[in-house]
Amino acid sequence: MKSALTAVLLLCAAFLYAAPENVFQIHGNIQLYATPSDSSEVIVTLKEGTPVSFHSPDKNWVRVDFSKTMDVWVAVCFLQKGVYTKDVIFRTAPSAASSALELREPVFGRKAVVIGSDRSGHWRKVRLDGKFSGYLTREEFKESLKKKSAFRVQKLPMMSTAFGRLLPLEKPVGQATYKLVYKVDRAEYLVAYVIPDKVNLKLWENWMIYLSGESIWVPSIYTPFLKGANIFPAHR
Repeated sequence: MKSALTAVLLLCAAFLYAAPENVFQIHGNIQLYATPSDSSEVIVTLKEGTPVSFHSPDKNWVRVDFSKTMDVWVAVCFLQKGVYTKDVIFRTAPSAASSALELREPVFGRKAVVIGSDRSGHWRKVRLDGKFSGYLTREEFKESLKKKSAFRVQKLPMMSTAFGRLLPLEKPVGQATYKLVYKVDRAEYLVAYVIPDKVNLKLWENWMIYLSGESIWVPSIYTPFLKGANIFPAHR
């Protein structure tokens, strides 16, 4: 049971990793916090037109990833010969008590662009071009969607392959008429919704299959859609 469940999670993780991000453009400004906490400070205000991607780390907060050039602070101990060390931490102010910024890409070995320092000489102000993360509450996110049409989907087609048993949906979900599921004992895990494309899905009902095609993500639906193009049988 444990090994089977582990295999399911690995398969799902591989599929999700291959899928495109939920990429949107902001319509109206939003403020992002350093951490998913009510006591956190605002680290940035993203302006209208900024492209972002969003994720849901828990039921109360939404993580927003964005690329931006920011002026931030770094302790001199994280600089060696003008480049960033592997464990570098960037902060909003020249103090260890200030909020740390969350980066989504490594900067190890990159040359620092120093634009200033504090009076103590222990901190450097740097101009950093990178991909950052910030947080806003789920309520704020929903309110932005409802009132401002804050995000607009951009199409990012990507070919992915998923594994599972092909079953018909009782009711269509959007254009999807089938679903891929993986069962462990009595537990059923939904891998993807399937949209018919170049194959006759009815011929493969109840088969364990590998299905490859274009993966599509839709806001507020956290299961990917797969536009089926090729099917490879696994076993009954």
